[in-house]
Order: sequence, then C-alpha cells, then structure tokens
Amino acid sequence: GRGERVEVSVTLEVQAGQAALDVSFGAQGLGLPALGLPAVSINAMAVTPDGKWILAGSTGSAGLRDVLVARLLPDGTPDVSFGTQGTRVIDVCDGDDYVDAVTVLSDGRVVLAGGAIADTNSCTARNYQSLLLVRLTDTGALDTTFGTTGVRTFQLSAGNATLHALTVDSRGRVVGAGTVQNTDRDQVLVRLLPTGQLDTSFSADGLAWEDVGGDDEGLGVIALADDSLLLAGTTASHNHGLSLRRYQVNGERDRAFSYSPPAYVTPRLTPRTLHLLEGGKVLVGTRAVFSGEGAGTGAGLLRIDSGTGAVDASFGTQGYRYFVTVENQARDVLVGTGLLPGGDIALSTVYRDESGAPGLGLIHVSANGLTVLRSHHSDLPGSERPLVARLDAEGFFRVAGLHTAPGQSVETPFVARFWPY
Repeated sequence: GRGERVEVSVTLEVQAGQAALDVSFGAQGLGLPALGLPAVSINAMAVTPDGKWILAGSTGSAGLRDVLVARLLPDGTPDVSFGTQGTRVIDVCDGDDYVDAVTVLSDGRVVLAGGAIADTNSCTARNYQSLLLVRLTDTGALDTTFGTTGVRTFQLSAGNATLHALTVDSRGRVVGAGTVQNTDRDQVLVRLLPTGQLDTSFSADGLAWEDVGGDDEGLGVIALADDSLLLAGTTASHNHGLSLRRYQVNGERDRAFSYSPPAYVTPRLTPRTLHLLEGGKVLVGTRAVFSGEGAGTGAGLLRIDSGTGAVDASFGTQGYRYFVTVENQARDVLVGTGLLPGGDIALSTVYRDESGAPGLGLIHVSANGLTVLRSHHSDLPGSERPLVARLDAEGFFRVAGLHTAPGQSVETPFVARFWPY
C-alpha cells in the first residue's frame, strides 16, 4: 500500500586515515602562505606553544640574502601580529645573511642561528662570514635583552664560520653548532648566556673547536640531561661520514665517549635530526647516500648510547637501518623525524618519482627500528620540495618547503600537515 515518507537528519563524520594528508588544511591539503618576498628559502621550522608555525631561512638572491622569519597561524596563513604582516626580515650588515636553525622558548621568543658577513658584534671589518645568533620577542621585534641589539655575530679569525644547528640547555644558555674554516673545515660550538654574552665557563671563551684532520662539518647539537652536549656532523676521516662527539659542560671534549661507525653500514650518512630518548639513548636521523652499484638515497636511523657513544645493537640491524617510501626504489631524502606516543618513529622525506619530480614522502617505523608500519607518498598538483618537518603537540606531522605550480617555474613556500598516527 501507500507508505509514509520519513525524513531523518543524519550527520556523517568522516574519519581521516592515520598519517594521511590533511586535505581540510589549506587547499586540498596544501597551504600557500603569501609572504610577499622574493627568492624565499626555508631552512628550519619550529612550532610555538600555541600551535603557530615558525619558518626561518632567507630571502633575496645569493650573495645578498637577508634573514627571514615568518610566523603562520595554525591554519597556515600569515600571522599579521608578528613583524610586518607575518614576516620579519633582518639585514645584519648589508651583506649575505641567513639562518639554518630556529627554536621557540616557552614564552614565545624566537632564537635563530646561522651566518652573516659581519665583524664581531659590529659591521666594521666584514672580512669573513661570522657566526650569527638572533633573538626576537614574541611580536617579531629584536630582543634587546639579548646583547644590546638582539643580534650577536662572532667573526673567528681563522676564516669563514657559520652555524647550522641550535639548542637551549636547562639553564637557558644558547648553544650553536656549525663549521669554521681553518686550513680545512672544522666543527665549532658556541655557548651564550641568556643575556647574549659569550659564556666564558665554556672552553674559557665560549667557543670550542678542534681540528681532527680533513674537512668536518657541525650539523646538529642536543643538550643531554646534565647539559653536556652531543655534537653531530660529518667527517672526512672515514667513508661512512657520520661524526658524533660529546662535550662536557665546561666545553672540553669527553674522551670517554667514542663513536665508531658500524662496519656493515655502506652508505655515507649526513645527520639531520637528534632525539634524546629514555635511558640515555639518542636517535640520529640521517640522510643516506649509496654509491656504486645500487646508487641512490634513503632515510637512515641510528641509535647510540649518549654516555659512551656505543651503537645500540638492539635497534634496527645492529643499531642502524635505512628506509624508503617505495620498496626497491632508493629515491628518498630525509627531511625530518618525530617521536610518536609509545616510541614509534615518523620520518618525512623528499620522494622523487621516476622522472625526478619531488613530492612528500612519509614513513612510519616501529620503536625498535625493525618494522615499517606504513609508508606512502602524496601526489599533488605541481611539485612539492619539502625542506623541513616537525611533529607538533597534537600529533600532526607538519611539513614546509617550496611548491611549483603546474606549468610554472617559480617556487613559492608551502605548508602541509599529516593526520596523527
């Protein structure tokens, strides 16, 4: 017979897959913040306590770059309450300036590390590239309680010097790690008091470096539980390439710490990230480059004991393993890593397809480094070249880099995020 039609209101909730690209963010998963600046390079990223993005690097042509810091709202659009319409540009001494590292303090202030053509805390004698450290207030203004200007430069008489990494220890001291040119390139550490002054309790003058032979680069640093420092970099002293050294609180090299590369590791490793784990272990994220037959690139993980430097054989394959997003295709370059609840590890990569076009790669690895739990890459319009990545407090894996729209050749900044695992 004749039935009655009944209308029922239904709310359909679509749950995003674990680690899937968040297509509700930006335009189908891609945020394109309009920074209004030329030739932007994004070298580092941090997340503020209230979830805003901090992107740091440079703007301008090579040789005439200026420091660039941008703050974005959680939705990826410029935060106009920071600097000028969301960006702060710093020209140190009318030369070539940039930053490679950034961290955010608990009160929202921003600390930066990089290089500038400058004299020591002046523009008088610009003979070399100098170490550069900057602190900004939470509004993007130079923090004049850091030194007197908010900008600290240190010209080392040995030659060009730059900082690639940054950490803040438990006493608020700022530590930068990088490279100085002597007869060859050497790793260098600098430690400043919270006031911006060189900490003379660290290696007598606030600076520590040593020439161990060949070219070395300082690329990563982490403060350990006792405020001693683990310095990661590269060395020419062995084919494996990775260098790990520990420095005591007073700046002296800890000779009891000795890292020896595993004999079975064939690629050349460049450190990208450092994570301090429970029990005094340190997880090192690396870029792995294979030469000869089977040449290619992958994302590597190594776990060591932070007290002795010994490789932790219970992780991966005798302490080390490398990963790719597509099996049997070594075309990934590590961008960033994050530690998930329970200890599992997330890796963000630049994945290149068979044509060489870059895109976003993501790999999820078990805490013991033995199992790939999931891996995938995202195909979006145009091409994306991810440069930095960080896991935020909500579990989103944030990625930033440069995007080229279809049919275009100019790269512009992009931001994206992946759903929590």
